[in-house]
Amino acid sequence: MNKVFWIGLFVFLIGMSAVGASAYKMHMNNAMDHNTQTDLSFKNIIPSFLLPTHTISPTPKASTASVKNPVKMTLYYDLNCSYCHEFSNTSLLPFLAKYSQKFEFALIPFSKNTVEKDQNESLLLYCLLQTEKPMLVLEKTKDMSNDWKAWRDAQPNAEVLKTCMNLPETYPNVQVLREQAKLVGVKGTPTLIVDNEKWEGMLSPESLITILAEYLQ
Repeated sequence: MNKVFWIGLFVFLIGMSAVGASAYKMHMNNAMDHNTQTDLSFKNIIPSFLLPTHTISPTPKASTASVKNPVKMTLYYDLNCSYCHEFSNTSLLPFLAKYSQKFEFALIPFSKNTVEKDQNESLLLYCLLQTEKPMLVLEKTKDMSNDWKAWRDAQPNAEVLKTCMNLPETYPNVQVLREQAKLVGVKGTPTLIVDNEKWEGMLSPESLITILAEYLQ
């Protein structure tokens, strides 16, 4: 009886040790995942010219037309969005060609898709912005079709773009931009934010000049 008891106790203690070790390992893995996410959220991993440098306030700001410094303008953009191309080609590019000195323009990739394989256009736009200024990127992509891969492969720097898109940090960086966009209320594209005010969807050339008239004086 005593022998059976001690054998049973020994097996029980081994089992409890294994459960405890497994639980500890799970706890440590969760803690490491949490720490990794926390560290990532505080790292300045996005180029400064891509970062949104504004917050959206509940009420419009007072006019800053008398301020000489360029006004911050940010466009959230999807290369797979026909309205984005239409807005850029017919309204924004002609506007900036005339008034670019009055604005500090940033272009941010944004997609509502959450699956990595469906975000190739965002990765491509992110990589284009590593070497080109935002206005030039809009110019270069204005005739881009739905076949992003064919367009990319036809570019003189196609290999550079391919390498950039496949870098392990590119997708996480694009996701950081996406989360930042959501924090300032971006839900779709195109979304234009100028000096704390936000406009969504297609804007005609006349509408763009009207809503930004105070900055054109």
